[in-house]
Amino acid sequence: MNKKMLKKKLIEYRTSVYHYNLKGNFNFVYKGFVLNHKNNQWEVYYAEKGHKWLLNIFDSEEEACDFYFERFRVYFNDRYKDQGPLTVREKTRNFFRLFFSIIFLIAGLISVIILIYISIEKIFL
Repeated sequence: MNKKMLKKKLIEYRTSVYHYNLKGNFNFVYKGFVLNHKNNQWEVYYAEKGHKWLLNIFDSEEEACDFYFERFRVYFNDRYKDQGPLTVREKTRNFFRLFFSIIFLIAGLISVIILIYISIEKIFL
């Protein structure tokens, strides 16, 4: 598998973004795995609370991603094994939650703008 497929697989299994990073950034991983591409090599790290440990170095992206996912599955087995991929119903529900959250955010911003406008109008008139 490649990096794009790996990311898709991690998302399907509802993996927390605090448990993985595929761009080599250790700052956003609280406890999990990091894939880093450096000097034409692929490095797989385990990171926890700002510390990192190199697990393996690969020459190919496919080998690194396969190793990464296998380590991830073994390490987080208890947390993610029973959830499985998102169903269509869950994806739809998540979409509508996001959609209505954005609508309410926009409505709140419009309300604040109207209140500011009314306040300014009262001050100067």
